[in-house]
Amino acid sequence: MLATELTQEQRLRKAFFDIVNSDRYKYMSPILLLGETRIIDVNDIPTACTDGLNIVYNRTFLGEGCPQESEVRGLVLHENKHKEGRHPFVYQHLYRKDARCANLACDYVINLQILDENKDGFATLPEGGVVDERFRGITVTQVFNTLYQEGEEGEGGCQGGGDGEEGEEGTTTGRS
Repeated sequence: MLATELTQEQRLRKAFFDIVNSDRYKYMSPILLLGETRIIDVNDIPTACTDGLNIVYNRTFLGEGCPQESEVRGLVLHENKHKEGRHPFVYQHLYRKDARCANLACDYVINLQILDENKDGFATLPEGGVVDERFRGITVTQVFNTLYQEGEEGEGGCQGGGDGEEGEEGTTTGRS
C-alpha cells in the first residue's frame, strides 16, 4: 500500500473532518458526533444506513461506490441529514405504511439539498443516488404520496411493504 492510499476508516474520518471544518456545515458537528459510526464487511447493507442515531457504512461501497473524496463527503452528509431531519422518528407513520417508499422519499429530498448546497463540488452524490427534479421544493410526505400513488397505479412507484427489509439493529437496508 502506498503512503498516499487511505483505509476506508481514514477516508471516513477525513470526510468528517472536511465537513465539520467547512463553513457551510459547521452547524452539523454535533449531529456527526451523535451515535456510533461503523464500517461493515458484509453485504447485508449494500451502501449505508442509519437508524436515526447510528450509521453503518459498507466497506466495499465506501471504496468502489465512492471513488472520489467528494462522494465520501456526500455519503456522510446524506446519512447525517437523515439524522438531522430525524427521519426514522418524524416519518415513522410513512415507514410503517411502506418502508422502501418512505426511505426513497427522504432520499430524494436530501439529495436535492446536497446538490443545491454543493454547486462547487465539495460534496457530490455517489453513482446511483436518487435525484428527481420534480421533487424540488416539496416535502418528504408529498414525495412519499407521489411515489406511493405511482406504485398503486403500477407506474414504478413503491409498494414495498410496511415492515421494509430489516438489517442490523432494525435499520432499513439499502441506500438510505
